[in-house]
Amino acid sequence: EWAAAASKGPDYWELEVAVPFDQLGTGIAEGAVWSGNVSRARWLKREYSTWSPIKRTFHDTANFGRIVFTSDLEAVEGRIDEIEFTALKAGLLEPALAEVEQSVQAARRTADALPGACRPRMLQSILRLDGRLRNLQARLATLTPDNFREQWARLYGRLEPLRFEASRLQDEAVMLAATDGGERPWNFFITRAMTNERMLSDRWPRTPLPAPELALAACPGEYESATFSVYAVRELRNVRLSIEDLACGATVLPASCIEPYAVKCWYQAGRGIGDLGQRLLTPELLLKDDDLVRVDYRRQANFVRARPGSSEYLDCSLKDSSNLAEFVPRDAETLLPLTVPERTLKQFWLTAHIPEGTPAGAYEGRVVVSADGVPPESLPLRITVLPFTLAEPVLEYSIYYRGVLTPDGRGSISSEGKSEQQYAAEMHDLVAHGVVNPTLYQGYNERLLTRAFEIREAAGMTGKPVMSLGCGTGAPQTPQELTALRERVKQWLDFVTARGYPGLYVYGIDEASGDRLKAERDAFAAVHEAGAKVFVACYKDYFGLVGDLLDMPIWAGRPDAAEAVKAHSVGHRIFNYAHPQCGVEEPETYRRNFGLFLWKAGYDGAMDYAYQHSFTHEWNDFDNQSYRDHTMAYPAENGVIGTIQWEGFREAVDDVRYLATLLQAVDAAKSAGGERARRAAAAEQWLAETDFETADLDAVRAEMIRRIIELR
Repeated sequence: EWAAAASKGPDYWELEVAVPFDQLGTGIAEGAVWSGNVSRARWLKREYSTWSPIKRTFHDTANFGRIVFTSDLEAVEGRIDEIEFTALKAGLLEPALAEVEQSVQAARRTADALPGACRPRMLQSILRLDGRLRNLQARLATLTPDNFREQWARLYGRLEPLRFEASRLQDEAVMLAATDGGERPWNFFITRAMTNERMLSDRWPRTPLPAPELALAACPGEYESATFSVYAVRELRNVRLSIEDLACGATVLPASCIEPYAVKCWYQAGRGIGDLGQRLLTPELLLKDDDLVRVDYRRQANFVRARPGSSEYLDCSLKDSSNLAEFVPRDAETLLPLTVPERTLKQFWLTAHIPEGTPAGAYEGRVVVSADGVPPESLPLRITVLPFTLAEPVLEYSIYYRGVLTPDGRGSISSEGKSEQQYAAEMHDLVAHGVVNPTLYQGYNERLLTRAFEIREAAGMTGKPVMSLGCGTGAPQTPQELTALRERVKQWLDFVTARGYPGLYVYGIDEASGDRLKAERDAFAAVHEAGAKVFVACYKDYFGLVGDLLDMPIWAGRPDAAEAVKAHSVGHRIFNYAHPQCGVEEPETYRRNFGLFLWKAGYDGAMDYAYQHSFTHEWNDFDNQSYRDHTMAYPAENGVIGTIQWEGFREAVDDVRYLATLLQAVDAAKSAGGERARRAAAAEQWLAETDFETADLDAVRAEMIRRIIELR
């Protein structure tokens, strides 16, 4: 219910936004003071503007401005310093001091119960920190409305290191308590796989699951993930994983159906695709050879092995990637032994692929973790194979795939030119993650197109219309130009239908709007006359301009249910992308936004951008001034290297497959009548009432499983 209006002047633009207070969940009172800022970013030109000047990022709350609600402006203008000081004290200073105080007290309580010699050492560290805190509190207590502007920045700057040290000491105390005062060499944590909470290599985990075992449930043919982490109290050399066969009575689930990976934390330039200028330690890569990438924590830099078998490492965190010109990444075939440095965390990832035809039941086994000089540790592993198979998803899953086969057959370490080996590996990877109809960027070359389709078909990509960006509409205006477009489209259509594909979609001008989009109407009509359809990424104004001609809009951003209704009203489909673009290292975000939430919004499918897009070099997040590379799986010489966000996308697809299975069970139960029909109605009501944008998706999955079994 927000309202907004914008206008342009000769050398300025202005925006007015009205936000009802009840939409913010609050009200106002006379003299109320809020902290806030208004920020603007123009990513392509690297232009940033803010109402209140900031130091580094838009989230620099210490430098937010103050919004004062008053009916007496003159009185407020005479109290600016007092208002600013009060707001800083109540909004930043007091909460920050309380946070440090709580961490110190929590560390002290834990340290009091520690055994042996580590207790007095820990208490001494806490005492020193407490002394620094009291000293800073005394200095801050001298601040007044008259003097705070000269001293605030310096004193507040001393508080942030204290917050970090207090948090570190709290983690240290918990670690010592969990490892018998540091006598045990390691500690194990089981956490959710599909979470945006990051398991950082330099932190003690705050939210491990209470479960004593690794447990997952999956249908025959399904992929499902689990994760655990090892915290090294002292350096652990040659850490190895051994997975035993799992058994359910006399039936065996072979260990070979479980792929183990090491999760690599490395530095990235930010969180969002346009979030640049930071160096954030980020868990992302799923590696078999953990030493393929080395991280220098002091310099906050990443280094990659130059080529297979080499001892040379290249810095892949510079602003210039020319040193990566000969870089050839190749991962190992199996998980190699690795070293976990002292006082660091190493996350491991298990991806189970349940063989087709596996009987239902609870299969139990172990993951054995060993290291030099340390007794092996066993983690119980339980896989519940469900008594049904999954239906195909009710949404169609595509993705912008930029890769093309090169004329000379040579690949590259980028999103673009691919060898046949790379192309085949990426097609199989796409299918394994539920994407059965990625876009086609290959231009019209019958030899290369034929080979591209052969590789796709071998991976299981058949029976869907071809989504071609190798054939685009442009915006032709003259009769000759329109005739040439029709002929080009007909050539493509003849080629794909001859291979058995049911149709062709041709891409419009990417993300066009306004007059630029309207100018494509004749081109869209020409595509229809040639027997094909049109798809393109677009924004909110598309329907009034070309809604009657655009067969499949790819809606940008948060899916708007009203736009789905519009598209369906003219018999068209609507897909979604950029919610967010690919490459944000947040598995839960992709699972949520491209799964059940997208279905609830009434959309027909997902086509996010992009599987890979190398804005400069795909393996360097710091070498482009406009965007971070978009990456779901990193290109390698012999295939792909996966990421945790790509696993989250697969979970989105699987959630929708469970949904499709439930809907089929509902339809069958309604036809049966009686108690089954009543349960079917209850399942429909549950689906209608559940908010998939906020619900616990693991709990939702469990409830869908329960209802499917109940309705069978």
